Amino acid sequence: MTKAFITFHPADREYAAKFADQFSDVVTVKLGGVSDHDDFIKDMNEASYIEREIRDRYLTNTTVTIMLAGKCTWSQRFVDWEIAASLRKDAERGRSGLLGIRLPYLSGPVTVPERFQENIKLGYAMFKTYPTSSEDLRAWIIQALERRDTITPANSRPLLKKNESCKG
Repeated sequence: MTKAFITFHPADREYAAKFADQFSDVVTVKLGGVSDHDDFIKDMNEASYIEREIRDRYLTNTTVTIMLAGKCTWSQRFVDWEIAASLRKDAERGRSGLLGIRLPYLSGPVTVPERFQENIKLGYAMFKTYPTSSEDLRAWIIQALERRDTITPANSRPLLKKNESCKG
C-alpha cells in the first residue's frame, strides 16, 4: 500500500477526510500539514530550511503527494510549501510523486497552484478528476511514481510568502 501525504485548502478538510476513508484500500494517508502553529514558519526567507522541516515533520515515509484541488487551494501558501517540499530531493530522501485531484464539488475550470501547474507542463505532475474507483487511483499513483523516477521537476519558484486572496 502506498503512503501518501494529502495537501489541501483548510476549507476542504471534510473532503480530504472523506477521500482518505474512501480510498483506504489504496493509500495510507497523512492529512495533517503545515499550520500557523509550526515554529519553523517564522523563518520565511529560508526556503531550504522550511522545505526540510516539512519533509521531516510531514512527508516522512510517504512516496506521493496528492493535492486535492478545491476552489481556493491555489491560494494557500502552505499548499505551495508542501508541494515544494515534496519536489525536493536530498541526501536523506528522494522526491515524491505529485498527483492532483479535482474535488467533486467543483464545476467549471479549476485553478491550481503555479508550482503545480509548472510541473504539469513538464510532465512531472498529473491532474485528474475525482477517481470513480480504487483501481483508477491506484493506476494514477503508479504513473506519478514512474514520473518521479524519470522526469526532473521544476522547483525554483520562491515559496509563497502569504496566502493569495480567494473568494471561496
